[in-house]
Amino acid sequence: MVKYKLYWEDINEKVLYAELDDYAWKLPEKLFGYKKQNSLYLFHKGKLAAYYSVKDLKKEFKVGYNYYKKNDFNRIINLKIEALKKVKDFRKRIAKIDINRLNDNDLKKTVLKAFDIFRESLSVHYLTQPQFFAKFEQINSVFYKKRLEQISKARLNYTRIAWVLSMKLCKDLLQEYGKRNGLKLEEIESLFYSEIKSNKFDRKKIKERIKKFSLVSKNHVIKIYTGKVAEKLIKKYENYKDISLVKGIIGNKGRKIAKAFVVKNENLDFKKLPKGMKKGMILIVQNAWPELSKYYKLASAIVTNEGGITSHGVVVAREFRIPCIVGTKIATKIFKTGDLVEVDANNGIVKILKKAK
Repeated sequence: MVKYKLYWEDINEKVLYAELDDYAWKLPEKLFGYKKQNSLYLFHKGKLAAYYSVKDLKKEFKVGYNYYKKNDFNRIINLKIEALKKVKDFRKRIAKIDINRLNDNDLKKTVLKAFDIFRESLSVHYLTQPQFFAKFEQINSVFYKKRLEQISKARLNYTRIAWVLSMKLCKDLLQEYGKRNGLKLEEIESLFYSEIKSNKFDRKKIKERIKKFSLVSKNHVIKIYTGKVAEKLIKKYENYKDISLVKGIIGNKGRKIAKAFVVKNENLDFKKLPKGMKKGMILIVQNAWPELSKYYKLASAIVTNEGGITSHGVVVAREFRIPCIVGTKIATKIFKTGDLVEVDANNGIVKILKKAK
């Protein structure tokens, strides 16, 4: 039986993005010489969660270390620069086209090309996922520290921008494609790449996927489930009762006790971020995305579900000189706004001292 571990969650992503995320791992597999065998994606309440197998993650700890210990950092940074350039060049070409005047076949080709570029930029982004650097956390080396800082900046300044820009372009193109096929954006994003390519889809299945789905990948062969099967998997993997302590990766040392301000992924809207954070509160988020920047100057500490020593949360915490723990996986699911929380970033532990009323 496959044992899965929560890896990331994101909002406004559905079947199409889960499928492309799974295929995006083929580049790291090729470059690092391994095979990612099992992945699970769960969607409900407007958020998509990715669960990767513990066995695969252990492999990635080893292959990442074996690759990067050879100091082949510049090659990866150059790949990131090239990925961003490719996205920008494609966007410039699209800007010169009147999408409304494209015939249906040319529009479909353009949509598929946009998603190919999105997947490629995501693939290069995934070359610097946290698990590939996990072993370097135990090495006290000035050389590697500087190199990891370079990788962290390249990850944020090149490939994160690349896949964000390419995803936005994909969504813009899908709007026109959806109009011509009588589908809303959320409906068309609930299709597989192959269904868009063939123009063959079942509207009943689309409605089921919009509510909830589970997508299982074994060696990149994908099966999707909806209804009761999906619900059963969601209940199985999203059970966090009786947990009051989480552990993570130390991003910046220190200790802080304060009330928590938690930004959950469920139905999160970056344009209407939750209010109520006061100066000195501990910020607990899925990931320290740049879109959450208004919170950082108020935070006395940062805790994230995602990330590793090359993540943006670490960069932010060091900039503001506050304690930081990343990669807890489930912090936003355990803590609530108003909880009195202790962040012990000397030992990588976050715990509830007193629950909010």
